Amino acid sequence: MLKVGFLGAGFVADFHRQALVAVRDVELTGIVRRGKSDALAAKARADGLGLARIYDNVASLCDAVDVVAVLAPNFTRVEVFEQILTARQKGAEL
Repeated sequence: MLKVGFLGAGFVADFHRQALVAVRDVELTGIVRRGKSDALAAKARADGLGLARIYDNVASLCDAVDVVAVLAPNFTRVEVFEQILTARQKGAEL
């Protein structure tokens, strides 16, 4: 089972959630807490995509998943990728 994590919980993330429904052996393991993360997680659970746990930070999400989908706005991406890099350097096995 491939464990996917979402960084971002808005419009684009919701489309990705919908697409995951059609993919075998994938679960939406977690979402970083941001704006609409609770609503996105509830939809994912209702779709049978897994627990869709809410994480308070990028590092915690990176420790729990196999792959991260960066679905945050463009102006946040440098900071987000720096946080992912830091998590990898501390042992996250993405």
